Amino acid sequence: MTQACEWLERSRPYWESGEFRITYPRALSALGLAWVYAGRLEEGLTLLDKPIAEGSASSLAYDEALAMAESLGMRPTAARCRLGPGTLLARAGLADCACDVLAQAVQELRSTHMTLWLERAERELARLT
Repeated sequence: MTQACEWLERSRPYWESGEFRITYPRALSALGLAWVYAGRLEEGLTLLDKPIAEGSASSLAYDEALAMAESLGMRPTAARCRLGPGTLLARAGLADCACDVLAQAVQELRSTHMTLWLERAERELARLT
């Protein structure tokens, strides 16, 4: 997995340059997921948090990051993993589903005292209701 991360990092300037707009969302999701698999959850989540037009790839990556965070007992990271999919659902026009996911994120972020992410989740939830 480390080799995949290195390869994706080396190619990052090309797909971030804007010349390869079609591959950018997939490459960003792949790099984020590679970092998650490599055990670098925070770096992976940072990439997955970037605006991505291709929600399905990002949503799957968030699901995998959430499973890993939960299995490692990383409650704050797991709580943050719920915010991304809620935002993606909202962008996709699925307000009801987004509200459910975001409400769960708010509850978990509040219980882990992650105020920065809690404010973001509450803003997103308020925007939908």
